[in-house]
Amino acid sequence: MMYVIYAILALVGGFFIGYWLRKKRALSEVSSAEAQAEKIISETKAKQKEMLLEAQDKALKIIDQAKKESDVSADRKGQIGTGDRSEKIRTYNILQDRITDHRIKQSWSNLEKIFLGNIEPILEACAKGTVGLPAISDETAGDAEDSE
Repeated sequence: MMYVIYAILALVGGFFIGYWLRKKRALSEVSSAEAQAEKIISETKAKQKEMLLEAQDKALKIIDQAKKESDVSADRKGQIGTGDRSEKIRTYNILQDRITDHRIKQSWSNLEKIFLGNIEPILEACAKGTVGLPAISDETAGDAEDSE
């Protein structure tokens, strides 16, 4: 009778051991699949993070380049100006026989004499105005006549 009990326990125990081993194998396969899935997810997240950082770097470079270009453009525009009438130094209006110096806001007529060399009135007015030209003195005028 003892042998029967041992046999029954062995059969029942064997059944439970086999069941337990199958469950363990299934659980290990599931955990292995979970580990692989977690690995794929973490790799994907790392790639996404790397791509995001690269895109952020590119965007920052583009912003920095645009800022530099706008600074250079503003400097260039400040140096060149717009060419408006108010920025011009002097205009020659041949139809109205007039020259206007916009820096000192003065006009002269009789262009023909001025073009032939009679520019002393213009030079004197510029020297007296805010243009910053040196004043014409009698000594420099005499030196200019001597050199001719």
